[in-house]
Amino acid sequence: MGARPKKEGEEVERIVLTRGGVPDMPSLFVLLYLANMKEFAFMTHTDCGLTKIQKDPQLAVARMKERLGEEGFKRAKALIGEPLEQKILGWLGTFEDPREEIKRRVENFKKHPLVPADVIAHGLLLDLATGKVEIVVNGYEG
Repeated sequence: MGARPKKEGEEVERIVLTRGGVPDMPSLFVLLYLANMKEFAFMTHTDCGLTKIQKDPQLAVARMKERLGEEGFKRAKALIGEPLEQKILGWLGTFEDPREEIKRRVENFKKHPLVPADVIAHGLLLDLATGKVEIVVNGYEG
């Protein structure tokens, strides 16, 4: 059974999932200009793999070595570049504090030249231990 058609004036929600909740401007462009969305909520979560890799990039490198073997690891290093740990951190866009990161993401989204001034953006943090969602940035407040 297909989705029912949207009624005039009816709000539609869309969820876009990305690694670490990083805003993907090409996807957001489609939502802004084809779906005419005016309100967005960006979310990250506690116990995030991107914060774990930020704190200990050597662990990720060690696991790559284990899983890829010597030849596969050489190819991965050639692909990612040297210094490997630093390149991995940049490539993944790791961060230390999910609350500060979600604030930064919302601010960068709102300042992006393709985002109209009337767009509302919220920043949320999901606590994986409790399942509670914290409003870190309330887009209605400014």
